[in-house]
This record gives sequence, C-alpha cells and structure tokens, in this order.
Amino acid sequence: NNEEITYVNNILLNVNEPMILRDYSASKLIFVASKNSSYISNYPDAVAMSFEDLTIVGHEGSRKSDHITQWMDGIFKDFDSLKFAEIPSYLSKITANAFQDCSNLEKVVLGSQNNEIGAYAFDNCESLKEVVIPDNVTAIGDYAFRDDAVLEISSLHEGLVSIGTGVFQNCEAITSMNIPTTITSISKNAFDGTNMSSINFANNGSYITSIADYAFRNTQFVEFTFPKSISEIGSYVLADSDLLERVYMYEDGPFKINEGAFADSEKFHSLKTLNDNGEVTSRCSDDDTLYLPESMVRCDSADYAFRNTKIKHVIFPNSLKSIGTGMFNNCAEIEEFSFVD
Repeated sequence: NNEEITYVNNILLNVNEPMILRDYSASKLIFVASKNSSYISNYPDAVAMSFEDLTIVGHEGSRKSDHITQWMDGIFKDFDSLKFAEIPSYLSKITANAFQDCSNLEKVVLGSQNNEIGAYAFDNCESLKEVVIPDNVTAIGDYAFRDDAVLEISSLHEGLVSIGTGVFQNCEAITSMNIPTTITSISKNAFDGTNMSSINFANNGSYITSIADYAFRNTQFVEFTFPKSISEIGSYVLADSDLLERVYMYEDGPFKINEGAFADSEKFHSLKTLNDNGEVTSRCSDDDTLYLPESMVRCDSADYAFRNTKIKHVIFPNSLKSIGTGMFNNCAEIEEFSFVD
C-alpha cells in the first residue's frame, strides 16, 4: 500500500521507486520495494533511478521525519544495471565509494544542495560520460572519478575549493580544463594519464600555490606555463609526456625543482623564463636551451629531473649552488653547460 514501511539497518525508509541498498553488516544486498508495491522484488529493473522521494520515516514508528542527508558508504557499489542516477537535493554528501565500479552508469545529475563528492564515489565507472555538478559542491574526494575513461568534463566551477588525489586520473576523454580561482592547489596525480593538452588558469594562476607530484604526468601538453605564485615544481609533475616540448616559468617564480619533474618526456627541449608581464625574458633567445630561473639557488632535489630529454644547451644562473643526481641523465644531445649573470 501507499504507506508501506521497510527497515534497512534499523532505519525506516519510504521510497517511491524500486532501489537497492548494500548492507555491509549482513554482507548482502537489500532490495527495497516502492511504496506503491506490496512486495520486495528480487530482481528490480533499475536501469534508471530517481531518489527524490527517499525519506527517513522514523526509527520506531511510521511518523515521517526530515529527509536523510547522507547514504552509507558504497551504497550502490558494483550495481551493474544502473545507467542513470539523479541524486536528491537534500543529500549533503555523495558518500565514499557510492557508485564505484558501476560499469554501465552513463550519466549522473547531482542535487542542487549536494556539497561534497566523497572519495572513490564514481571510481572506475567505465561508461560514465556526463556528470552534472552543482555550484554548491566545494570538495571532490580522492580518486572520485579515476578510470572513468569516457568522462567529458572541461571546466571546474567557481566555489570548488579542493580536488583530491588522483581525482581525474586516467580519464582519457579529458583534453582541456579551466581551473577556478577558488582552487589554490593541484593535487597529486590529479590529471595523471588524461589527454589534456591545454589548461586555463584564471588571472594567470596567481592564486595557485602548489602543483603536486605527478599532477600532469603522461598528458598531451606540447607546452606548459607554470603559475608565478608556486614555490616549487612537484616530482614527476610532467614526466612521461610524449608530446611535451617547451616549459615556461616566471623569472622570480619557483625556487625548487623536484625529482623527475620532466623525466622521460622525450621531445622536451626548451625551458624559458617570463617577466611579470608574462613575456619571455630577453636572455632566453635560443631554442633547445634550458634557462633556469634566476631565483633558483639550489637544484639538489632535482634528481633525474630532465632525464632522457632533448635539451642541447643548459644555462645556469650564477646564483645556483648545486644540482641533483642524474639531473641530465641520458640527455644524449647536450652540447654545452654555462653560467651567466
């Protein structure tokens, strides 16, 4: 009947569509019937689902209370029949692993009041092509969209504050990205293994304070400009990028390059510095040349930073005191090292 009540983990639920919940305590799946049905289906036909009418109706009786605000972790994990999910607006968070490994999930529409996407929430959803993310979302957790090979997303919204480790790792359909001013750091492995060839930092990225290790490894950039405001270049940040040829850094920008930063990017041949106006400085006149920023005093953390690249000339600032182990290992085309004022 229309007031049918179903217990799940001692919580009473009143639902409008057939749905599936995972009960970890009992190590089993629980199928919940709709309020218009008098039975619980063993094989619900759930190729499309809407959760707008999922509410808490009380723990001890049938009196309705407020809408639920959070699901249990992994609630729809491995739900292979699911193709579309519309998340209710009253949920504050998409919990960890919520839709992980849903291999046929194609589209997700988040509710207007959702403010957080948990870790691994949509990890390894190999058919997921579209996600509608509201402006209320301020955080996306670690590996939330990892291995979603066909996911098409090219812009992150203003108001998003943090993106977790590996958030878009191996999302091969991503080719470009706009980064809002509210994100101040690019996390480890954030875009590793994507096909990104362009990135747009508003205001020249003056708000970006760090780009972490492996952030853009194995991408499709031909050239890359580091924001002026970062203090160091993360380990392997652009390593293994087969098309990378040129990198630009501000003259008074990063003070430190870390291990393997550009290693094994076999076409990489040029690093030039920029002035405050974003123009190439006058001393950087030659191609196939590495001009380290004058602000850089030590490179002892830059082990193997330029390994196996096509640099021919290296020009160090006189302020440089040390370089890293194997910094130019297997750079077979190097012809000259020099120091200039």
